[in-house]
Order: sequence, then C-alpha cells, then structure tokens
Amino acid sequence: QLRRSIRFRTYDERARRFFPLQVCCRIRPFNAKEKDRGDEAAVEFITETEVGVVNVSVNDWEAYGFDQVWHQSSTQAQIFEQVEALALSVVDGYNACICCYGQTGSGKTFTMTGLPREKKPGISFQTMDKIFEGLELRASQAKANREAQQRADAADAARRKRRAMSSKVGVWVGGWVGGCMCGWGWVGVGVHVW
Repeated sequence: QLRRSIRFRTYDERARRFFPLQVCCRIRPFNAKEKDRGDEAAVEFITETEVGVVNVSVNDWEAYGFDQVWHQSSTQAQIFEQVEALALSVVDGYNACICCYGQTGSGKTFTMTGLPREKKPGISFQTMDKIFEGLELRASQAKANREAQQRADAADAARRKRRAMSSKVGVWVGGWVGGCMCGWGWVGVGVHVW
C-alpha cells in the first residue's frame, strides 16, 4: 500500500516552501565500513517524493511519500537550494525551524553542519552565510536609498530657494537679481548676489 503526502500545487513555488510543515527525507550513501561488510540497502530512492523501504516481516518493498526526497548522491548545495527560501524567511520576519530526526549515524549532523573545513558546509552554515549576505545587501541598499534621498532633498531645497528668490521684485538669473528699487522720490537699479 502506498502512502502519499498532501502536496499543495500553487503558482508561487516560494509559497509552497512556507507551508507550515514539510517532511523531507535524505538517503545517505553507505560509509566505508558498510561497503566493506557488503551491506545491502534497506532504503531506496524512487522519485523526488517517494522512498522505497524494505519490510522485513513480509520481505517486500513498501513505498512512502514525502514532500521532498534527496538521493544518496545529492550534495549539500542541492539540499540547501531546496530549503533556502524557508531558511532565509527569518530575514523577512518569519519564524522557521529545520530539524533533523533519525537514528544514530543516519546523517543528521552532516546534513545540518556538514564539513565546513572540506568546503561541504551543511544547512546551518550555508543559512548563516546567506543571512549575512542578505543583511549586507540590505545595508548597502539602505545606504544608497539614504544618499538618493539626501540628493533629492538638496535639489528640493535649491528649488524652494529659487522659488523664494523669484517671488521678490526683480528677475532672478543664476544668483543675480536686477530690478527697480523705489523709495521716497528716487528710482535706482539694484544688483544683488545670493
């Protein structure tokens, strides 16, 4: 009997990634000790959403459905690519949690922390790197926005100053005003520099 998980089909792939709960499965490859003993696989990749598991009581395979299944040859980068939207949603103010569950030696620690010294970082290290990249990008965008606003404010202040000057008697041209100054019985020409 085949059990399948509920899959939400939506036009926005990112929205699917924010579904409150997803259950994924990573099938780890045999380690050297298991290969030397000639162990046989008890779990097998079927599709990106199905895993085959040996049922020893009936000596047959059963298929189980997941939101995502990663093959034995899946890299840390490929796995992070699938969970990146969820992991980085914390920068946008969402709550997110990625946890690994399984028996001892099943690859939980490798998936989450990886081998950073060997350039195979896990989800945790890759998430932190991306969060800091995103924060640096936002900081540079905020700085650019502030500078643009300061330029706009300076241009607006200059426009207001020109408007205020042109409302006085006379004509304002590039910092010079020429016009008539009338007093008690005298007429003169005044030039003023701002």
